[in-house]
Amino acid sequence: MLGKNRFNKHYSSLDSTERNKAFILLLILLAIFIFCIFFSISDFLSGHLWDNPGFFMIGAVSPIMILLLLKGYYRITVPAVLFVFTFILSFSQIVGEFREVEILGFVLIISFASIYGGRRYSIPITIYCVVYLTVLYFLKRDLQTFSQAYLPYSLFFVILISAVNILNSWILERNLSQVSEEVQKRTRELNASKEYAELIFHHNPSAAYTVDQSGRILDFNMKAEELTGYEKKELVGVNETILVPRVEQSLSEYHFDKSGESVGTLISKEGKERTVARYSALLTNEKGEITGKIVSFTDLTEWREFERYKTDLERVIRHDLKTPLNSVIGFPAIMLADKNLSEEYREYLNIIRNSGLSMKKLIEASRYLYKIEEGTWQPNPENTDIIALLRQIEADLTELRSQKKVKVRILIDGKRAERNDSLIIISEKILIQMVLSNLIKNAIEASPSDSDVTIEISRLPGLAISVHNKGVIPEEIKERFFEKYVTMNKKSGTGLGTYSARLMSRAIGADLTFTSNEQEGTVLNLSFSS
Repeated sequence: MLGKNRFNKHYSSLDSTERNKAFILLLILLAIFIFCIFFSISDFLSGHLWDNPGFFMIGAVSPIMILLLLKGYYRITVPAVLFVFTFILSFSQIVGEFREVEILGFVLIISFASIYGGRRYSIPITIYCVVYLTVLYFLKRDLQTFSQAYLPYSLFFVILISAVNILNSWILERNLSQVSEEVQKRTRELNASKEYAELIFHHNPSAAYTVDQSGRILDFNMKAEELTGYEKKELVGVNETILVPRVEQSLSEYHFDKSGESVGTLISKEGKERTVARYSALLTNEKGEITGKIVSFTDLTEWREFERYKTDLERVIRHDLKTPLNSVIGFPAIMLADKNLSEEYREYLNIIRNSGLSMKKLIEASRYLYKIEEGTWQPNPENTDIIALLRQIEADLTELRSQKKVKVRILIDGKRAERNDSLIIISEKILIQMVLSNLIKNAIEASPSDSDVTIEISRLPGLAISVHNKGVIPEEIKERFFEKYVTMNKKSGTGLGTYSARLMSRAIGADLTFTSNEQEGTVLNLSFSS
């Protein structure tokens, strides 16, 4: 093993296959040397050394070939062995005895040429051997054990074995060439993919870094440098805990074998703490073994400050608007008591009062929505007449219905609701009213002129209220219909209607879904849990 290690030092520039072939050639030459020396001594002692001088000559040159190999001259040794051994074998047959079995020597040389030299050496040596043996047969009469009748067969087998070796060499070279081209192609694709991945990583708008199994940082992108104040060279090889407060280092989201999303604190180079949203994903090899982790994070500090300011502003607005709003609602009511007012002024005052009431409802709705979002809302269930609520909402929307020329129909289990019908449930009355008012108002606004909005109540198997209109929700917002700030391009739309309706629905134990298509229009379905 030590000898092979030393041998490999001279062949570090070759690939593993070529190194193995060189080592095998060394072993073959050693075996040939020992074999030839043994028979040379035997022939010398018997006085027949020059009857077959090939053994002696090959034994004499083998140490030179071995020395060349040991010094690292593999590419010189291969053709030297081929041509020197071919010459020695030819010379031995000319000056010595010519035996039929010696043809095997040429076959071995041709096979050796195919393996070590390919067609470049095997074809010329094959041609030489065939021509040489044919000429030798006709010129040399001391054939010893060589039978003239078997010469065609001997030549045939030489040619056949040579052809097989050459064909095999050609196939191997062709396959090797194809494999080499494919490997080079895949390598180029891999390098291109690697460069592309590195480009995306380093220019990603999100800060990111990678770590190894022990948590040491391997790479650090430009956004991470900007956010932390560190340069990449300062952190490569350093444990990622340098970016995490000590109090958080024991939390599960910082454990190496964990991945997922979390919100935590990041410490910059200056020691400043930032709130970040962190996402980590484990990196594995082809065996599924964990090799590292990639971590990306986004600064939430400014966003959280903005959200806090926005919440404070909304709270102030809700509080400060209530006092003047009471006057807007109250003064028209007092003025309407004056019997001397003309009908025109009465209409104006009613518009002012109704606008004030609508604004008050919006403020109340935003207050409830805020509490639900913050998780501070406390339910206060009471007996609620669904039919009465729907009648009240219908009356409140009289002006809008008139403008759109839309009729509202209320059905109970497929039958039109009568004036004295009622349906009592125990739930949060204010929230149900807000949800239904929102759905019906949106349905009227989305309806074509001179059409109907149908409100159908189904009591079995569980209570469900559906609001149907002939308008269609645009395809581009269907998937985000219940998200915040999504609107159907209404001039006065805030994008909070369906969002707040679904949030309030869930708060009272109901689910809000929808279907919408050109044939049937839009149906919003409010289903209550049993």
